[in-house]
Amino acid sequence: MKRIIPISLVLGLGLALTVRANFTTSPAPSAPLDPAPAAPQALEISVLEAHPFVLGEAEPDWMRPGAPSYVNGTLLVLEGPAELFVPRQALENVLYVGTQIPEPINTGAFSGRRIVILPGEFEPATMPVYFGEPALPGQVTLAEAGRQLDLAFDAGARAIGPMALPAPKSFASAYEMRRFAADLIEQFSPDEVDVISGLRVEHL
Repeated sequence: MKRIIPISLVLGLGLALTVRANFTTSPAPSAPLDPAPAAPQALEISVLEAHPFVLGEAEPDWMRPGAPSYVNGTLLVLEGPAELFVPRQALENVLYVGTQIPEPINTGAFSGRRIVILPGEFEPATMPVYFGEPALPGQVTLAEAGRQLDLAFDAGARAIGPMALPAPKSFASAYEMRRFAADLIEQFSPDEVDVISGLRVEHL
């Protein structure tokens, strides 16, 4: 099966946050953008839904150095101030869940709701969701992610808290998992029609 490397790994910039090289995203707001928050760790980001999954074949984690493979993870529906999710033509504050860097599937720049892929285990009782310092996600080491987590806790970030998680969904491939993510985007951020249709394009 042919792998499609997300544009976010090519550019490392906000305009690429969303997705794969085989489709375009909905336009971001055209108004002049304010600088990214100076202390984004202190801002609240909620988890509206969590959907654990298991893949039938391994998928690279493009948000980590070396792109290590994973076969299980969780799709998270995040909600926060929409301005935090607006793509910027510069290095951006990296979004973390604990010490993990989730892969964004949409921007949430209008809705304030972003769907992300969190590879590996999801432990909401101990994991906060927060923005760290500006960096290229694919270059953040585990040691640096740990430092960002400490900064977040020092700034007042709190763990998500206990959640009742459904049984994991089984997908034959990451492509099928992303098609399911399109349904979540349609529900929570329906203005991003290009992202939704792109995720539903037949796999070649």
